[in-house]
Amino acid sequence: GYPSAVWGEEQVSEVTLKVGGMTCGKCVKRVQKSLTEIAGVDGAEVDLEAGKAVVKGKDLDAASLAAVLTEAGYPSAIWGEDEAGEVILKVEGMTCGKCVKRVQKALAGIEGVEAAEVELEAGKAVVKGRGLVVTSLTASLTEAGYPSAVWSEQEEELLLVSPPGHSTKEIQTPMVSSAKLQAGSIQNVERSLFHVGGMTCSACVRQVESHITKIPGIISAEVSLLMNQAEVEWDKDSLDAEAIATHVRSIGYESRPLSTQADDECTLDVRGITCAACVGRIERGLGKAEGVLSASVSLAMNTAKIRYDKQVLGVRDLIKILDDIGYPASLREAESQESPKDIQAKESRRWRRRLAQAIAFTLPAFLIAMPLENVEPFESILMTKVFNGVTLQAVLLWALCTPVQFCIGSPFYSAAIKSLSHGSASMDVLVMLGTLAGYIYSCVTILIAAVNPNFEPTHYFEGSAFLITFVLLGRTLEASAKGEASDALSALMRLAPSTATVIVSDDSEKGYKEEEVRLEMLQVGDVIKVVSGGRVPCDGRCLKGTDSMIDESLVTGESAPVSKAPEDKVVGGSVVIDGYLKMKATRVGSDTFLAQVVKLVADAQASKAPIQLIADRIAGVFVPTIVAISVLTFTVWYTCCCFHLVPEEWILMGKPFLFSFLFGNAVLVVACPCALGLATPTAVMVGTGIGARLGILIKGGAVLETLHKVTAVALDKTGTLTLGQMTVSSAVIVSGSSESRVWTYLASAEQGSKHPIARAIGNHSATVQGCQTLPVSNVKSIAGKGLECEIDGVHVEVGKSSWIKSRTSDDGWKQLEDLEDHGHTTVYVAADGMVIGGLALADVVKDEAYEVIQNLKDAGIKVLMLTGDNRSTAISVANEVGIEDCNVTADVVPQLKSDEIERLQAEGHVVAMVGDGVNDSIALAKADIGIALGAGADVAVEAADVVLIHNNLNDVYTAMDLSRKTVRRIQWNYFWAMAYNLTAVPVAAGVLYPFTRTTIPPAVAGLAMAMSSVSVVLSSLCLRLYKPPALRGTGSKQRLRRAMGRVGRALGHESFGQYERAHEVLCDPFLFLSH
Repeated sequence: GYPSAVWGEEQVSEVTLKVGGMTCGKCVKRVQKSLTEIAGVDGAEVDLEAGKAVVKGKDLDAASLAAVLTEAGYPSAIWGEDEAGEVILKVEGMTCGKCVKRVQKALAGIEGVEAAEVELEAGKAVVKGRGLVVTSLTASLTEAGYPSAVWSEQEEELLLVSPPGHSTKEIQTPMVSSAKLQAGSIQNVERSLFHVGGMTCSACVRQVESHITKIPGIISAEVSLLMNQAEVEWDKDSLDAEAIATHVRSIGYESRPLSTQADDECTLDVRGITCAACVGRIERGLGKAEGVLSASVSLAMNTAKIRYDKQVLGVRDLIKILDDIGYPASLREAESQESPKDIQAKESRRWRRRLAQAIAFTLPAFLIAMPLENVEPFESILMTKVFNGVTLQAVLLWALCTPVQFCIGSPFYSAAIKSLSHGSASMDVLVMLGTLAGYIYSCVTILIAAVNPNFEPTHYFEGSAFLITFVLLGRTLEASAKGEASDALSALMRLAPSTATVIVSDDSEKGYKEEEVRLEMLQVGDVIKVVSGGRVPCDGRCLKGTDSMIDESLVTGESAPVSKAPEDKVVGGSVVIDGYLKMKATRVGSDTFLAQVVKLVADAQASKAPIQLIADRIAGVFVPTIVAISVLTFTVWYTCCCFHLVPEEWILMGKPFLFSFLFGNAVLVVACPCALGLATPTAVMVGTGIGARLGILIKGGAVLETLHKVTAVALDKTGTLTLGQMTVSSAVIVSGSSESRVWTYLASAEQGSKHPIARAIGNHSATVQGCQTLPVSNVKSIAGKGLECEIDGVHVEVGKSSWIKSRTSDDGWKQLEDLEDHGHTTVYVAADGMVIGGLALADVVKDEAYEVIQNLKDAGIKVLMLTGDNRSTAISVANEVGIEDCNVTADVVPQLKSDEIERLQAEGHVVAMVGDGVNDSIALAKADIGIALGAGADVAVEAADVVLIHNNLNDVYTAMDLSRKTVRRIQWNYFWAMAYNLTAVPVAAGVLYPFTRTTIPPAVAGLAMAMSSVSVVLSSLCLRLYKPPALRGTGSKQRLRRAMGRVGRALGHESFGQYERAHEVLCDPFLFLSH
């Protein structure tokens, strides 16, 4: 869409292009036709063997010519004289070192690329090689999720020559270091988690993120308030994890690196190491073992850190190797990976201990300051003067409240001081100022009374102690409530058992031996036994002898137990309801389905939603603003008192300073930035947790916030609207061809593919036709069209009719014309340029498809179908599910799906693409929201923003509804937090005092402040009452309509109008009688 020309050449009389994808004379004619139709082109000579096109004309735009041919299906680029050179690309979407590696890997796999240097900060890739095709480079990177275009250094402009449909998708990135990091040259990038304790509000998060990203060597950092964690990506050659934790501790927050040990790495405690010779012997022994990649032994620590190939051996094998060479070993007890709820529980216990200590001092202070002061004989005892004007009551209160102020309340002071020392202000600053002001005021009055016997001191020690106690109470309740907010993730983590029963030997004569091993020590290939009531420890396959019923609701969403037979798959976390399960482990550790779900949910709950930026911006100015209002409040009231603008009876105890001070102090302690900071993350945590419980994995707060804004939904057909369980309904063999030959070619070409069509062909060939597969070579897959290969020296092509027709002669096609007349999916096969047969495949529409689509329409959402199938099949399915013919796009390759999504976005739609997460990866990445449906245990999470574990379209609507309810809860939280501060601060400042004579004592203000944070968390917890919406139209009428539609489909009709009419007549008694 951006016509470009070679720089410095306004008149180009001849342009030479490198043209890819040409295979025959027909291709040459298509290329010539495409070029000659361009304005300004006088002629075009195309060389098939050289893959070259020489274009002549006036004012030719070389980049536009290449783009036209690329759109026609022939990737093209400007031809270099020696075909060797360098291409500089602008690459978007890179956020970290892992992105750099993915880009380098994508480029390295392209033919002709010799080297690729990627710069993260500049968003640039310098590609060197011979015969480079620019469009191939940009298309490969865009397909990998990094939209790309040619980079112009001189003008800093983008000369877009990538295929149409590849535009930039807005990607939210974490805070990136301002340091000039050439990430492309970083060879040792590490991503680690750090515990960060002591954060209370958004200001704390901003401070920690800002400080970490200023450390040299840091690439990116993202801090989660609720998870008390920071995810940091850094250059391991520049600094270590402990150094990062030290930097965080220097600004007043607890910090330590959490376990970052890779899944293919372990640390063993080794006994018997006495000298350097032992170290060498152990390292040599481990180095000889197959599968050991590296081993490092520490003499001081008596440990061995080993990297290994977990597909070859496991932890138990490593321990056996060390035992065999004379050094007993055991797996080191790694730092346990605590769940968020456990972390919050620990924090709650810490605050609870401090609260109990504070109450132990504050309760006696309360009795002395208030009730006992008015009861004889305590009043006379407390009013006894011990030194000049200082009473016994004042001394006792000072003694009781000072420990509360400086010992029990020390966390507030230390955090506030370090926060101020780094140029920021958190809520701890308000607590420190509010309590310290009251304490200092009381101390000053006591000192004056000690010097002047006639002075009556007005102390306020108990007020400061009350304030700290109430804040501690709020922190305790808040920590407990935040723990409940993370309950969903904790429940997921508890699904995996801590141990597994491994069968270490199985001999039918001697029986078998069992061994109880820790979950971390499971290995691929282990034979595992699970008894009734036990949980499956990892993913695997059932072995012979298995006879059990398993609850797999984690994956399927169905509560009914599933019967398992040998070779059936089982998923870790499932429960054996009845019987005995014997299985072989296929995926262990972080590779299991449950581990992937836990990681996905944890990442989502730790991420930030864009709406959180509101709280972040407010947090930056909140504390300074409140301090200024507090000072202004004191100044105004004190000035009014001095100028006698305030009636004498208003002034407390006749002391203007104390009267004004209480108003200013109340303003300090009543304001609460915590409520604003908790409004978004608590709701996101609960919302994503509910989604996980329902089988809806939402990848972050940004996705959750965008999902409810969707105005158009594009759905794939096969496996999305249909079950994807295709069967061969009919086949036509061209006369002169052997039926067994056709089926053998089909089965051989499609072997190994997981596509529903390929599986259907393979099953039919093996079970019905009894054909055997043959070895294939030179397999080449053409996205959205088909594949070609060599079988026994014969060039075989299998694919769509349009593609096969373009590559074969016309002979035989008349015999195949009837195949596409019944609205079925068709596949054709050709051998050595001659079509030899075709077949039609049928699929079943999902029961819930019609209801879901009608509910989406009722919500004002435009629904479309994008499919690579023929239009006849697409229209028949669309009619059955309620999609209009004008909203059906058929016969499209994956790239054209992306083009259609871009067209919808250009019309102003927020687009969600629903597909299977594999064939639709380009479209999923292009859409505003990509939804991978029915991924199950083979969850494809790379391209999708939302992964629906259960193969149920209802979850698409539920995900949008959950997003809407969560965002509404976030907005309500913000309203409550803002309303509280906007109301409480003026009231505390005394705005209503002239009318009501009512003030907010600082202690009560502190309690209100603490409760405001708790109320926001409790508000978010109300989301746990969420129930999926009941879809409209799930009754007998809709079931009857679907049945009538299927009747029409079985009879081969494209339009189901007459059958829909029959449905209406049967369902409406008046119409029935009239007929």
